[in-house]
Amino acid sequence: MATATAVSSGQYMISRHHLECPICSERFQRPKILDCLHSFCEQCLLTYCSTKHQGCTEIPCPVCRQETQLSEAGIKGLKNNFYLIGLVEEIELQDKLVSSSDTKLLCAVCESVNEVTYHCMDCEQNICLLCSKLHLRFAATASHTVATLTDIRGGKITPQKKSIKRHPGCLTHDGEPTRFFCSTCKTLICRDCTVLDHRQPEHVYIDRNQAASTYKQSLTDSCSLLEEPLKQLQESLEVVSKMKQDLNITAEKVISEVQDRAAKIRAEVTAQENRIIDDITNIQSDRLQKLAEYEKTMSLASERIQHSLETAREVTRTAADSEFLSL
Repeated sequence: MATATAVSSGQYMISRHHLECPICSERFQRPKILDCLHSFCEQCLLTYCSTKHQGCTEIPCPVCRQETQLSEAGIKGLKNNFYLIGLVEEIELQDKLVSSSDTKLLCAVCESVNEVTYHCMDCEQNICLLCSKLHLRFAATASHTVATLTDIRGGKITPQKKSIKRHPGCLTHDGEPTRFFCSTCKTLICRDCTVLDHRQPEHVYIDRNQAASTYKQSLTDSCSLLEEPLKQLQESLEVVSKMKQDLNITAEKVISEVQDRAAKIRAEVTAQENRIIDDITNIQSDRLQKLAEYEKTMSLASERIQHSLETAREVTRTAADSEFLSL
């Protein structure tokens, strides 16, 4: 059985590698996603643009330098990474429950002095023993999942924020859940949208779940297509590295031969010796510089594809349908 310390350690590793903004190194706040699939805090991107790319219509990713086109809304117009938002909310909920082990909590229902020993996963409330029994008797809450704080802190049960299960609301019609996906506009829409802004036959829309299944399969197929280009880039990197080694060995060998020959006739060809060595060194430096540029370009391309593959697979495997479609 996992201990509270082990749970906290696991949460730290998740936060460290997945939930921290590469710019501020803090837990994500309103993360926005770029075309390269790297995510950053909205405020971090606003500061980044205002200091280095003020007035630009596109910005390079701070990590991989791939350009992302900005709309008229600028940074605020970028897509929200609902997948990361859900993970951050879940980690924060777990942190709160684990860290509360040394703190006396009040029952969120009766607010009595009774010790809180249960947590309702659906209501996201800490409740006492008496309220937990009453909670499961009412018709409205009888189907809720109620777990002991001991099981949660021990890692037996992982609480999840309701917002992770909840589908994003329509951006056009407040309060309306997004039940469909407009294939024409590539966006989630609600029932009102289907009769107002996304009417057929001008627009083609399908059920949200069907769209998620279709696009997940498409993304899986696309990932397979990237395997070969990634392999070729890695092979090219190895070739460039070997060329650099051969170039250095050859240059050193030639310099050594020239020096040996010049030693025999130094009195006559001192000036010629120096000129040959300089030419070889310049050629070596120029070619090394070009090879370094090629190596850097291919490394960035390889990293972009690798990141895209990892992100696509992780999102396809774990993201809810609406989170997946929003990305």
